[in-house]
Order: sequence, then structure tokens, then C-alpha cells
Amino acid sequence: MDFGFSDEQRLLRESVQKLMARHAPPAEVRRLDHAKEYPAALYDAWIEAGLLALPFAPEYGGLGGSTVDACIVMEEIGRVSGDFSMMIGGSMFCGLNVQRKGSEEQKKYWLPRLLKGEIKMSISMSEPDAGSDVGAMRSTAAREGNGYVINGQKLWATGAGAKNNVINVYVKTDPKASHRQGMSLFLVDNDAKGVELRKLDMVGRYCTGTYEIFFNDVRVEPERLVGGENKGWECILSGLQVERVVAAAADCGGCLGVVELAS
Repeated sequence: MDFGFSDEQRLLRESVQKLMARHAPPAEVRRLDHAKEYPAALYDAWIEAGLLALPFAPEYGGLGGSTVDACIVMEEIGRVSGDFSMMIGGSMFCGLNVQRKGSEEQKKYWLPRLLKGEIKMSISMSEPDAGSDVGAMRSTAAREGNGYVINGQKLWATGAGAKNNVINVYVKTDPKASHRQGMSLFLVDNDAKGVELRKLDMVGRYCTGTYEIFFNDVRVEPERLVGGENKGWECILSGLQVERVVAAAADCGGCLGVVELAS
């Protein structure tokens, strides 16, 4: 098996390097970091270049690229700033989860908007008293009428405050069941009524931002439930398995971790 890059992938790497050098030179990276400013112009440049669309299916506006292609993009962006890689990584991670677990209607509605840059996406799982232990999750979504009402608190939500961001939030829809049978995934606009965001003072990651989120009687339409009620565990596994592989590939400077995904 050949673990080397194809000619097209080497060209992709060089193109991302040039894009980052043009739009995010060291002085600009320092300025953004000190100002704790979201680099909207840089994100728009990624969208225009098709970097976010690369691993998505063409029928939803994607370019049909591979996991290796996505690793190359993430590595080259992360080489300039790990903070920046979290910006595109959050949208890519959540969007691919919608592509894998969403209904056909959801894919056709959400993915073109995401890949055109009209919206961004971020994930929200961790909670103050649970950390990343989803089994200890307390936030809930209760049925009310034809929809749901979300209440609870989330923590360490990277990128949740970005403009036009849609939070991919995991909550319990059956408090009496285990997290494997009683959790669901909802798509919630970060400016929806009842959503309160508080940016945390972190050591780094100033541009993307890390947030605490409060959900106070947030009403959500059933069309924003991904994968079906009480199917959130399947969504989490689907997303985190891919995220782990891409992160490993970026960290090691290559694509060695992709073998596990392909298998």
C-alpha cells in the first residue's frame, strides 16, 4: 500500500500553504490573537477556495474529496495556527455528521448553506458536572407540542459564538434511559431565543473562542433533530471516530491514521 501523496494532493498542500501565507501571515495571526478577533475574512477565503467543501458529496455542493485530502487541509491550516484549524474543523466535523446521519431533507437544506459559508457549525457535548462523560449529561430536550424544549448548560463549546453559527448540541431526550438509548442531537441557532453564550478566558484559542452555553426553554422544531429521537449516541460515535483519525493525521504530519478509518 502506498502511503505517499498523489500529484493532486501535493498540489492541494501547496495551494493551502500559499492561501495561508497570503491571508494569514505571522503579523496578522498575532494581531488577531491579541485582539481575540474571529478571522472572518480568512474563513471566507477557505470557503471560496473550496477547502470546507472538499470532503463532502457533490450532490450537496461538495467536491467529493477523501479523508486524506481533509487531513492535508487541516494540517496546513494548523501549521499556521491550531486556533484556526478549530474553526474549519468544527464546521467540517459537524457537517459530515449531518451528511452521515441526517435525513435527505436535512442534507439538502443544511449542507449547501454550510459549504457556501452562509452558516457555520460547532459541537456541544461537555457539561460542567460531566466533562466529556456523556453518561453524566443532564441537559434535556422535552417534547412540547410538535417540537422540543431544551434546558441545560454546556461547557467548553469551541466556536459557538461565531456569527451565523448553528450549535450541534447533544441532550437527553429520555432521562430514564442510559446515554446509549436516551440521547439526541439537535441543531440550534446560537442566536435562538433562550440561548445565552459566555466566552471563557482561556490560555489560547482566543480567535475561535471557547464558550459556556445556557439553554433556557429553547424551542426547537422537529426538523432540527438529527438521526432520530434517542439516536444521539450513534451520531456521536459516527463523528468522533472520524475526528480522531483526522486529528491524529494532522498531529503526526501525515496520513498514517487514515488506515484505521478506511478499515
